[in-house]
Amino acid sequence: GHDIFGWGKLQAGHISEERLPAGSLGLFKQPSFWDRHKRLVIELTLLIAAETLVIVLLLIQRRKRKRAEAGLRNSEARYLAFVSNSSEGIARFEWDRPMPVSLSEDEQVKHMLQHSYLAECNDAFAVMHGIAMPLHFNGTRLAELLVSSEPQNLDFLHAFVRSGYRLLDHLTYERDEQGNMHWFDHRASGILENGCLARMWTVQRDVTESKLAAEALKQQAAFNELMTGILARFATCHSEGVDASVVEALQAIAEFIGADHAFVVRLSTDKMTWSGTHEWCGPSVSPRIHQFQCVPLGTIPRKERQIMAGEVIRINTPDEYPADAIEEHRNQEAEG
Repeated sequence: GHDIFGWGKLQAGHISEERLPAGSLGLFKQPSFWDRHKRLVIELTLLIAAETLVIVLLLIQRRKRKRAEAGLRNSEARYLAFVSNSSEGIARFEWDRPMPVSLSEDEQVKHMLQHSYLAECNDAFAVMHGIAMPLHFNGTRLAELLVSSEPQNLDFLHAFVRSGYRLLDHLTYERDEQGNMHWFDHRASGILENGCLARMWTVQRDVTESKLAAEALKQQAAFNELMTGILARFATCHSEGVDASVVEALQAIAEFIGADHAFVVRLSTDKMTWSGTHEWCGPSVSPRIHQFQCVPLGTIPRKERQIMAGEVIRINTPDEYPADAIEEHRNQEAEG
């Protein structure tokens, strides 16, 4: 058998449970706090642990987000500094209507000209187009910047589409706010979203000076070749063919520079008069060499001084006459 003890009497006598014989049974023992609330304590402990873990994870996530935001701010600051301080013109063009890349090449070019506008640009881009403040330039339509009458500009848009919207080194010919024409070397990159071209970034350099210098060298080389041919003909022609060769040379030179009238004058031996010796007239131009016979030196003083000094005179319009050549201007107008 087992010894049986009343739990209440043991507590009243302050008898510890450890002092009871082995195998004793205690009746009416009151359950402890742990026995009564064990499940609740475990559940609360797990809940607190879970909440603590969630809080820790949220703090870690918040810390990562702050680091990412700081990195993004730094990246944006570096981007803005790069764009603002770049000597190259940087611009972003947006579309007021998305452009499906499934359209034909011609349709895409037409869409860009109709629906593209300047969304933002840096100072260098604005200055290249004669604008002091970039904000005043935003909203300008692409069609206003690219003169569609210039084939290079349409070629730029066609090449941009054909390149898969990644174009390197293509020239455009554009007009600034003051009406001056500029050559720009472009790099262009498109951003695609959901099968549509959403925007275009361009980076451009003003290469007008180098382009004009190259054209001048090309023009000079062509003129040198022309003059070499003329001199070669003079070297091989007979004396009776000299006059005809001079007129042919006048025609070749005049057509090269875009003139419709050319003549040669010779100063008299006493250097008191000058006279025309040979003349070439283009279509619809009447001969006038008879008007330039024994002309007193000093009739057109400014031109005479320049010619005798070996200078080149180029006057394309009457407005280009200098202020000290009023009389020469009048004579030219009278001659038509």
